[in-house]
Parts: sequence; C-alpha cells; structure tokens
Amino acid sequence: MICFEHVSKFILSDVSIHIPEGTSCGLIGASGAGKTTFLKLASGLLMPEQGFVHTLRKNPVTQRNQLGVSIGALLNNIPVLADYNSIKSNFDDLQIIFQLSQSKFKREYQMLADVLGFCAYENEMIKSLSLGQRRRVELAALLLRRPKLLLLDEPTIGLDQTAKDNLRLLLREYQKEGMTLIISSHDMSEIS
Repeated sequence: MICFEHVSKFILSDVSIHIPEGTSCGLIGASGAGKTTFLKLASGLLMPEQGFVHTLRKNPVTQRNQLGVSIGALLNNIPVLADYNSIKSNFDDLQIIFQLSQSKFKREYQMLADVLGFCAYENEMIKSLSLGQRRRVELAALLLRRPKLLLLDEPTIGLDQTAKDNLRLLLREYQKEGMTLIISSHDMSEIS
C-alpha cells in the first residue's frame, strides 16, 4: 500500500517502511517529529530529497491524479471544503466530483452526519463553524467515498469525547472492510 525506500525530507532521514493494505498504522511523536512530512510524502504533496515513495504502487508525485480517487487526506492547514459554501452545498459538489449515485450519496451522507453529529448545522457556512464542527464535516467529506487509503493528521483536534469515540468506531469498521488507515498524533491514546 505505502512503501518508503530510504526516504529523506526535512527531519526524516533514511526512512524505509512498508505499510500493507488493510492495516491501521499510527505515527506518534512530538510536534516537529516529521509526522505531517510523512503524510505529505505519502500523498504526493511533497517530493523526497532522497529515496523513493510508492503509494498504491504508484509514484504519488508524478501519478497524483491517478491516486486521487483512492486516497483521502486530512492535513492540518490544508482545507478540505470551500469556506464560502454551506456544508450541504459542499457535499452536493462532492457527490458530483466522486460520481456517487443519489441513493449511495444519501445513505452515506446521512450515516456520516448522524455518526459524526453535524445534522443540526448542515446549512451553515463552512467559515462560520467552530474547529470541532469543521473537523467533523471534513472527516465526513473524506469518508463519503470510502477511499482505499485514509491519511489523517491529528484527526481528533477540536472533537469532544463523544465525537472521538464515534470516529474511532467508524474507522475500525472501515478498516475491517479493507481501508488502510495512517493516523498521526502526539498523543498515544488518540491512536488506539
């Protein structure tokens, strides 16, 4: 699924790792330890200074368009949704972009809205949401199409305990169905 061969970039030096399909992997470390760099390399947002990265057997930099439908990435400071649209409007756009049938879209959207708890404010503009509300919606946007690979950078920032628990249960279900998860955190309890 993801293979790093002697990869170096910024703080990461000579990293070699293979993460098989269908597994869940946690990246633990303090701020500045290279967790986000690892995720950006795996998603193709960064190019290694040395070594090779393969994601889903493709070069994530040069073949990023081919990987786009198979990867979902939540990276801090990189917006997932349009700020000046409502949640509902953003999701209507995602239905078209992901080419989801109306029935599949409605089923997935309603399940995610219920589990992550954003039904009550689905008509709000993204820019007006609190950090926790925005995080719930961004996670749902990534999960809507059930990507093969999900890269999550500190996904529980801003979430209350109920939302954290619901997200954990949902991710376990998706992993059982074959989704590969890579989750970064500075807190070991957030990964388990």
